[in-house]
This record gives sequence, structure tokens and C-alpha cells, in this order.
Amino acid sequence: WAADNNQYYNAKALEDAKAAIIIDQKSCDSSDLAAQLSETLFDRELLKNMSKNAKNAFIGDASQLQLDVLSRFLGEVKS
Repeated sequence: WAADNNQYYNAKALEDAKAAIIIDQKSCDSSDLAAQLSETLFDRELLKNMSKNAKNAFIGDASQLQLDVLSRFLGEVKS
């Protein structure tokens, strides 16, 4: 369980980048899951593309970007 559906939105960002596939557990039974896994795990080209897309979606300096925004915000609050 995640507050405010955070896990879904994190997964959705990767799915939108074609770096992941979201499987809705509410509408998925074991045979659906097995079919999706089989289809995905044995498709080397798909896995290669998803891997490349995941690397491209990664923001390497995200921590620094967050600190920069926070620093600007704190500077405005102090003024």
C-alpha cells in the first residue's frame, strides 16, 4: 500500500517512457500474468529497448536538482 498512489505514478512515468509495463493487479489473474511475463521475458529486443529507455529516463542529478529548488525556496522564505 502506498499513500496517494505514489507507486502507480512512479511506474506510470516509466511506462510512459516505454521503460516498463504496468500490470493492474485488480484486473489480472495468474494466466494473464504468466502470459505477460512470457511475452516480455522472451523478447530480447523489447527488453533491450526497455533497458535503454529506463537509462534515458533516469535523472542522474535529481538530488542536486531538488537541493537547488529547496535552496531557492529557503532563500525566498528568509527574504
